[in-house]
Amino acid sequence: MKLPLILQNDERVFLLYFFSIVTRTVKMVVIGNKQNKKARNRLPQKKRRQWNVREKLMVVHFLENNGGNKRGTAKEFDIQPKQVHDWNNNKAKLVATASHVIKLHPGKSVKYPSLENDLFGWVCEKRTNQIAVTQKMITNKAITLSRDQEFLANNPDITTFKFSSKWLEGFLARYDLCNRHRTTVSQQLPPDLFEKQNVFLSYILYMLCVRCRFASGVD
Repeated sequence: MKLPLILQNDERVFLLYFFSIVTRTVKMVVIGNKQNKKARNRLPQKKRRQWNVREKLMVVHFLENNGGNKRGTAKEFDIQPKQVHDWNNNKAKLVATASHVIKLHPGKSVKYPSLENDLFGWVCEKRTNQIAVTQKMITNKAITLSRDQEFLANNPDITTFKFSSKWLEGFLARYDLCNRHRTTVSQQLPPDLFEKQNVFLSYILYMLCVRCRFASGVD
């Protein structure tokens, strides 16, 4: 028995509409699965951690007290074995460096080292005479030194150099200067202060690490 023409047309419309919905749904599922698969395959980038001198010495202490196992030490602190190897080789430099320092290398070389040496000598002379030196005074003195005829003859490109605040911050950091510097010291600090400080603080960090491992039951 055949259906009437009207019903046949309605049935055709319904089937076309139904298949169009099914097709779109399948496409959406496939596309969604592809996107989810890409998201699953994308590995999260590990954020690099910066270690200061005190923490590096703590890792070296851990290495020395665990049989020199570089891979085990690296796994314990979630770092690379090469980092442990480099820190162990540079132990003497780390001990003699301030504990808050992160990088041992000096970085980019100074463009005019002779000018900065003369400027540093001028600052030391002022402070020896217990005269306060401001950042503005340092910048003005640097400009005055750069206009010296002898210095201009050897460095003609100094005329385009800008003694900006960024340069001033770099100069103060390179020569370990600050705004409020002590003009007199009642008690002289020992010459091996950094070495004693780093050895003591890194040992304290190492002991804290050992206690945390013991409390958590890690062998």
